[in-house]
Amino acid sequence: MTSDQISDVKRAIDIHDYLKKSYFWTPASNASGRRYDERKYTLKVEVVDGDDTYVYSSHVRCSTKNFYYTGVFSKNGKQGDVRLFKRLLV
Repeated sequence: MTSDQISDVKRAIDIHDYLKKSYFWTPASNASGRRYDERKYTLKVEVVDGDDTYVYSSHVRCSTKNFYYTGVFSKNGKQGDVRLFKRLLV
C-alpha cells in the first residue's frame, strides 16, 4: 500500500472510532452547522491491496435533536466491521 492509502485507512478508522457513539451527541443549533458536520464526516474510502478491494463508506445525518452515523466496512463486496481496516495496518 502507498502512504496515501495508509493515511486514508487511518482516517477511516479514526472517524469510525470518533463517531460510533455519536447518537448521544447534541448537534449544532443552526442548520448550517448541522450541514457542515454532515459534509465533514460523510466519505468513502476505497483501498486495493493485492486482489482484494476494501471499501469504507460513512453517512452522517443531523436532525435538530440527534446525530446519526452509519459506517459500513466491506471487503470484495462482503460487509464486515472495522477489523477489516485495522488488519490492513498490521
